[in-house]
Amino acid sequence: MLNQILTGITDEVIKNMRESTPEERHRMSKIAVEITNMGIQLLKESPEFRDAFSRIHSEFFEYPESESVTRQALMAYDKFVSNTDYTN
Repeated sequence: MLNQILTGITDEVIKNMRESTPEERHRMSKIAVEITNMGIQLLKESPEFRDAFSRIHSEFFEYPESESVTRQALMAYDKFVSNTDYTN
């Protein structure tokens, strides 16, 4: 039952976010940045969080859906490296 409640709340929040004004989306963007910063801080401070983060990402690579995303990430990295001047 709790799962249904939380899922319903999440679905409603996401729907409202899609239909929100640019100002509201900007506010949500700032919140998302803060959540990301919190995740970075947790990576620095918590071995348990780092372990869970590692496990979920390594699990992702076990599935065929990861192939396209991984290829895109590697191509983006190659493009970045080829455009980076390391002589300075």
